[in-house]
Amino acid sequence: MKQQIDAFNAALAAFNTYAQMLHDAAVAVRAGDRRDDLIVSLMRSETDVLPPDIVDKLIEGAVLVKEAAPRIRNLLAKPDVNQAILSVLAHSRNLDRSLERTLDLQSPPHARVSPPYRFFEKYVVQLRAAFPRAVGAPFDTPQKRAFQHYLETVNNPWR
Repeated sequence: MKQQIDAFNAALAAFNTYAQMLHDAAVAVRAGDRRDDLIVSLMRSETDVLPPDIVDKLIEGAVLVKEAAPRIRNLLAKPDVNQAILSVLAHSRNLDRSLERTLDLQSPPHARVSPPYRFFEKYVVQLRAAFPRAVGAPFDTPQKRAFQHYLETVNNPWR
């Protein structure tokens, strides 16, 4: 169960880290930080100008990202492993769409705020390794059933 718990804990921490990263970017822009590693992270106009509402968009994005972790924790506390896994995958994937007007999704690797798909990639890989599934196999794998049973006991770390 350690691999599964670690995968979920890492994903939950990643959502909080990414939310803080967006918030820190908003604070930096508001303070006048125009260093290249920050600016290349953000959407700009054709004339390379930041939108006037970029700080608000970053803060809204941070709130949106921060809300994912409690939802996933609640699914784990219920426990609903299948929905928790799907929620981690969906939230990390949907952030690209939610932040596409805020972040430059084609920013280089040195960007201060990585695009969501790049930032969450290692956590998605870790989660999929903890709950492997073959093509055509049922969604309910032995790892998921065992983890579901574990979460139904008093040992559930999210209760």
